Amino acid sequence: MRLAALLLLATSTVATAEPKPDRAVTSAGNANLETDAHRKGIVLQAGLGGGLILGIGVDGVVGNGPSGTLRLGRVATENALVTLEVDLVTPRHAVAATEDSDTYTDQSGSIMLGGQFYLNQAAWVRLAGGLGVYHGEHRLMGLDDVDLVGPAGAFGAGIEIVRFARWAIGLEMFTIGMINKDGLMSSSGFLVDAIVY
Repeated sequence: MRLAALLLLATSTVATAEPKPDRAVTSAGNANLETDAHRKGIVLQAGLGGGLILGIGVDGVVGNGPSGTLRLGRVATENALVTLEVDLVTPRHAVAATEDSDTYTDQSGSIMLGGQFYLNQAAWVRLAGGLGVYHGEHRLMGLDDVDLVGPAGAFGAGIEIVRFARWAIGLEMFTIGMINKDGLMSSSGFLVDAIVY
């Protein structure tokens, strides 16, 4: 009698147990829902400001001047973008030894792939890697012009200060390090950004 009661209880429990939801069915059901995320699709970010170049092992590389960045991002998740970016820092140097107070120009640029990760709705950090190039007009200092190429990496952080429906204005700081045959170079910038979602 007890055995029959136990069998009856076990079969009724199995019959009333709810089956686990199928992930594929749930995913397919959500596929056509409209996302409510602030960032969607493509994000375009451009920044202008001031920059600084410092060379370690590269003669005559130091100075400050204008800098800029242009980034094209694709939303990967609600809080992350995959980015393609171009960065440029162009400081000009006065050469005191010349009668006309001539200047020469350093140009440090890079093209990189990376990721931009949002810590909250407005603040973000980014990492990127790619190729860096440098050209320096050093002949006014009695040196040969310098052309260098090497692997480069970037770290940056920023915040969106003013946000609207499809665009924002923000502030950004970044540092790019490049390894080349003569040594190391660092390019940094502090920018005002315009962001279009």
